[in-house]
Parts: sequence; structure tokens; C-alpha cells
Amino acid sequence: MSSLAFYRAQADLQMIAADAASLPQVRDRCLRAVSAWTQLADRTQKIEYARKEKLGT
Repeated sequence: MSSLAFYRAQADLQMIAADAASLPQVRDRCLRAVSAWTQLADRTQKIEYARKEKLGT
């Protein structure tokens, strides 16, 4: 599994946890985690795209 796929999977898991949370603070924590994982995934995707562009593939 690539880093990008791992980050996206973690974001998905945290969203599921947020939806299942009954306490507002737990839901907020999960949503912050979704944001963090998504940012990591987006950054990784940009880097991978830039590498491919540089290599011409």
C-alpha cells in the first residue's frame, strides 16, 4: 500500500469514527484527524505528481 493510499484510508476510518461518535469532543477530535490525514494525502499527491512531471512520465 502506498503512502497516499494509507493516508486516504486513515482519513476514511476517522470519518467513520466521527460519524459513530456520541460525544461532541470525540467527534471533533476525529474530524481534526480527518483534516490532518487529508492534508498529508494531498501533499503526498502533489509531490508524486511533481516527480512524474519532472521525469516526464
